[in-house]
Amino acid sequence: MMSVRRSVLWITPQPPHTVVGGGGIRQAYFLRALAEAADVDLLVAGPEPLTDEDVRGMCRSVIECAAVPRDVQSGTVRKGTISARLTYLRSALGPEGPGEVYVARNAARLVGAELRRLDAANAYDAVVVQHAAFSRLLPKQRRGRWVCELDRLGSIDMHQLKDITTGARQRWLYGREEAAYRRLERWIGNSYDSVIGVSDEDLAAVPGRTIAIANGVDTARFTASPLPAAPKLVMTGYLGTPPNVTGALWLCREVLPIVQAAVPAATLEIVGGAPTDEVRRLGDLPGVAVHADVPDIVPYLSAARVAVVPLVMGSGTRLKALEAFAAGRPVAGTSIGLTGLGVADGTGALIGDSPSDLAERIVRLLDDDGLAAKLVTDGLAIAGRHDWRALGDGYVAAVFGDAASSID
Repeated sequence: MMSVRRSVLWITPQPPHTVVGGGGIRQAYFLRALAEAADVDLLVAGPEPLTDEDVRGMCRSVIECAAVPRDVQSGTVRKGTISARLTYLRSALGPEGPGEVYVARNAARLVGAELRRLDAANAYDAVVVQHAAFSRLLPKQRRGRWVCELDRLGSIDMHQLKDITTGARQRWLYGREEAAYRRLERWIGNSYDSVIGVSDEDLAAVPGRTIAIANGVDTARFTASPLPAAPKLVMTGYLGTPPNVTGALWLCREVLPIVQAAVPAATLEIVGGAPTDEVRRLGDLPGVAVHADVPDIVPYLSAARVAVVPLVMGSGTRLKALEAFAAGRPVAGTSIGLTGLGVADGTGALIGDSPSDLAERIVRLLDDDGLAAKLVTDGLAIAGRHDWRALGDGYVAAVFGDAASSID
């Protein structure tokens, strides 16, 4: 008897993309794994269109509707304009809370009708909801499994922001946001059939059935090349999210001057999508270049001597670190930037959490060929354990309810 192919509805405010944006890349590769096992319908309900034709080809159908305002990207309210600041304050101080909580209220109203039509027509075996932003789309009466993926935890981000912020008013706002996120994350854990996250550390405070599936890397796309001698640093990532913005500012203002005092020829390239105005202005600093919305980061990694992951906030595991490992580049970063990857200072990467400590480690990698070569070997082994293809089967099992508690 011929088996019936299963079906999945994938709902997201962020278009999946095989090249652009950490969250978009994670989605694209796990969508590919699902599409090999089931028919996938993709509902993109964010301000940006789906531009990756490879992703479009993976899906049985693609529906696009701009449900999330442009000022709101992946659950984060941008604060650059007066109207955006007012939106942020209204949501942070309002009863529904900030960020994803605010988005969820609006997205449910705009996406709900489309969701009901799709579900009625197809009776999906599983519905995958990306980000807490769309979690409130969960219907009271539902068919099939409903899975929510939290590739980042807003509560962790806000807690870390609160820790590094000095102003009392801003700390109070971040504390309020942290509490709102925690309420939403607890509701998600108690309401969904399962919750997928990036690490057990992220999911520790989420109740219910949680499944950790680490981020991966395309080891066919990122391959090792000879290590340059020139003292060029690179930071990659989506440059419109708070963790990467904060990290880029900290790296340029606090760490790089120390590096350049020791190695005057040292330069830094910041490479990624959608940089904020504040990040773009970093290109005015001596020895710093900002490359926005490049089609491929591989050439920039190949040209660099050291990849830096300078995050001082943020949850999840870092695609930027895995991509640098696979490209054969030694990595220096913070504990937060390298969390969840099983590395320690000197084994897999060099880790420093103060400006002076991180700068000292970067200088060592610029000067010491033997140390750099050891870290390249360590990094290639780590990348091999995180190939997207090796992680895909576990993701499919998690969506359909066959997974163990943790897959990494």
